[in-house]
Amino acid sequence: MKNRDALSPWLDKLVDDGIVETSGRKKGKEYRVCSHILKESGYKGQTSLKRIEPYRIRELIIEDLKIYECASLRDIQQRIGDEISYQKLWKQLDNMIKEGILESTGKNRWTKYRPKK
Repeated sequence: MKNRDALSPWLDKLVDDGIVETSGRKKGKEYRVCSHILKESGYKGQTSLKRIEPYRIRELIIEDLKIYECASLRDIQQRIGDEISYQKLWKQLDNMIKEGILESTGKNRWTKYRPKK
């Protein structure tokens, strides 16, 4: 926490100047360099699925379950991307069950997901 407090004036200035953008709040707040800055600099870094949008996670889940038909959260996560957090993936699976897109069997870590027929 002390490190964050020490960096706050710097980060706030970078956000105000449009160099850094934020997402999330409080402990989950993330900072990243704005994409236009990276593009203009010619930066060639690695891409990651850590910041993937929820609708894209949903599509990856659907495509995975079209192939494998029935799978655990961990199996899905390993196939579509380990860098996607467990919580993000679970949230999408839960929403898809509530919307009637998927169904589940089992409980806790033995839960298996499949497309609803």
